[in-house]
Amino acid sequence: MAWWPFSWGEMLVAIYTEVLNMRQEIADLHALVTEQKTVIDSATLLIAGLHEKLDAAVAANDMTEVAAIAADLRANTAALAAAVAANTEPAPVVEPVVVDPPSEINPTV
Repeated sequence: MAWWPFSWGEMLVAIYTEVLNMRQEIADLHALVTEQKTVIDSATLLIAGLHEKLDAAVAANDMTEVAAIAADLRANTAALAAAVAANTEPAPVVEPVVVDPPSEINPTV
């Protein structure tokens, strides 16, 4: 009797299944990174647009427009913070795999 509790076939199936799972996890991560980049690019454009509006209002000495831009900035900041909070998934809990060693080892096998 071999000391290893699994057959080679079972081990290969388990390894292959794990590789397939890892491939899917990597694909999911790529999708999340792409989605995040889109959101970051949108936020960057929004901030750049507000910066340009603010510069123009300050140059024109239009304090009413400066106040309106400040209000837009507060609203956009709140919306962005809410979106980040709503779409942030908690870190996955990774459970360690514990393999009990065989109770007896036969070195002659």
